[in-house]
Amino acid sequence: MEVKEKYGLGDEVLIKESTISGREHRKRLIVKSMGPVSPMADFEPVLVDLILKMSTIRRCLNPSQCLHLANDLVSGTDTEQIVIKFKEKIKKKYEKAELGSNYWNGFRKDGKLYSPANMVKFCIG
Repeated sequence: MEVKEKYGLGDEVLIKESTISGREHRKRLIVKSMGPVSPMADFEPVLVDLILKMSTIRRCLNPSQCLHLANDLVSGTDTEQIVIKFKEKIKKKYEKAELGSNYWNGFRKDGKLYSPANMVKFCIG
């Protein structure tokens, strides 16, 4: 709590104990960057909205259906090329912007589907 007060962080900021101990263990207490911004950041609010709307009409989506929906949203847009360039920086050459399980796991970990504003029960794994 002292750190949150010192730096003016609100209660919505979650600092896990494991994060602090991990940084102490690695002797890297200063955060230099928050990592790359997802090229899907513009589409994610739309994706969340569609998943939540599907759940309200009792049409629950499993993870592969959510990924298929996300891939359909990106297909044929400027974001598709941005995703391809982003993936090429990380790995090898890609011809299409196919989002996979790594994207889905990161998307879920961000907590966008489970935020207090979206506390609706739906069936995704």
